[in-house]
Formats: sequence, structure tokens, C-alpha cells
Amino acid sequence: MSIKKQKMSWSFKDLIGPLLQAKMDYKWFGVRKNLNYEKASFLPISKEFNIDILSIRKEFNIPKLTPDKDHHLIMNTEIEFEDSNWLYGKPDLFINQWEERITELLHKYRLPVSFMDWVEWNILYGKPKTYPHYNIETFSEIIKNPQEANRIGLTIGEKKLLLEYLRFVIKSTKGKRKSTLKKSFIQLEKVINQSKNQRRRSRTLKTSMKTLKVGPLQRDVQEETYTRNQNKLMYEDIIPNIFTIEEEIKIGPKRLNARLRKQKERLLKRHIQPQKIKN
Repeated sequence: MSIKKQKMSWSFKDLIGPLLQAKMDYKWFGVRKNLNYEKASFLPISKEFNIDILSIRKEFNIPKLTPDKDHHLIMNTEIEFEDSNWLYGKPDLFINQWEERITELLHKYRLPVSFMDWVEWNILYGKPKTYPHYNIETFSEIIKNPQEANRIGLTIGEKKLLLEYLRFVIKSTKGKRKSTLKKSFIQLEKVINQSKNQRRRSRTLKTSMKTLKVGPLQRDVQEETYTRNQNKLMYEDIIPNIFTIEEEIKIGPKRLNARLRKQKERLLKRHIQPQKIKN
């Protein structure tokens, strides 16, 4: 019995694409992907972040824009660039001020440079449907400004990939340029190794996000009492959506209430500059 050989239609790109994607997701940027997802989930519903977005829209007098009419891709030597029809052609001074304001948001909310397009999309159109999984853009920033590694806090996978890439560049270079790169590599390697990512992926992100809908109690100054705000959710309102009946009975409403309040406090401190949180 003979078996007819099927023609293989796989190209090298078909084979290498999924492999590279897996490496990016799990080996080099697995931790970063989760941290970025957390940022992209939290910030669009953050009051402070939305106030900043509205402030920039007013500052630059941005009209109502929709991505289907304003957003487009530009191909340049086989590289895609995203652009806005509204931004295109604006004076250099305008663009410089625009980029400075976006950079300010990146620093305020401790976002990698890879979030620049994401932040810009929020300003121009609203919440994006995607988020940056990786930190590739940040690598070039670190090479130009090594202290960027300390601001972001590189993960173990990111440090390993960046150092391997730099060694590869040095190895592939010849002449005086190779000697120059070796000298700068020593300083860069030191900064990269000292960089530490002090943030861990939140294990309670989904439940913590629900606590953001909880509002403060209403205060009666004369009576010096606090009462329920009828227009806001309370912790007891969201407990049934998070915990099972068995957990409610075993742990008790007061302890669950305190647990959720703590989750909200940690979430806000993770994503906004440290502050006193009252609720």
C-alpha cells in the first residue's frame, strides 16, 4: 500500500512566526506581557488617568476623531508606521509639545516607552482594543539613555535578551567601532544588571478591578456620621459576584469587606503615585 506524499505549502515565515511568538510570550516577555495587560486594564477606568487625557485633549484642541477616518498606516522600507491625519503636517513645535505631554504620562503612570502609541490612541480616539505585549521599543531607549532601565525595572527575561543582543552586535562589528562598543557595553551591562523589576503580576486583578466601582460613604459633618451613598456600590454589593456562598459563610462579611478594601488600596498604589487612599 503506497502513501501519496502531500505537497507542503509551509513557508519559512509560517514556521518561524509561531516559534518566535512563543519565545516572545513565554521566554523573554512573559512577565512583561502580564504587567502590561494589568496597566492596560486599569488605566482606562482610572479617574485620574481620564482627567489627564481630557486635559491634553483640551490643551491641543483635539476635535472628535474616529480611527476609521483618521488613523492610517504608512509603509516605509517594509516597516509600518501608525499616523493620524489630524496630527500629520502639524508644525514641529506642536509635535514636540505633543510628544512631551505623552512622555509625561508615561513617567507619571510608570509606563514603558512601548506604551507611547497606546497612550496616544487613548487621547485621540478612546480606549484601544489592544495593548503592547513587549518592551522592544524600550531597548533602544535604554541604549540611548541607560538610566531608562532603572525607571522601568527590567525583568530577568528582558535583561537576558538585551544583553545577548548587545553581545551579538559587538561580535558582528569590526575595527574601531568594535572597540568603542566594547567600552560602552561595560557600562551598559552594569546598569542593566542593576535594574530590578519590583512589580509582580497581580493574582487578584479581576476582583481588584471590581472594587474600583465602590464609592466612599457619605459624611454628615454636623452629626459626625457616615451613611451609605445610594448612588455608589458598597463592598457588600460586590461580594456575591466575587465569592461563593460557602466562602461568605466561612470567612464572614467583615473580613471579606476588609480584604476587598485592601485589594483596592494595593491596586491604586501599584498604578498611581503613592498616595493616601480613603474609602
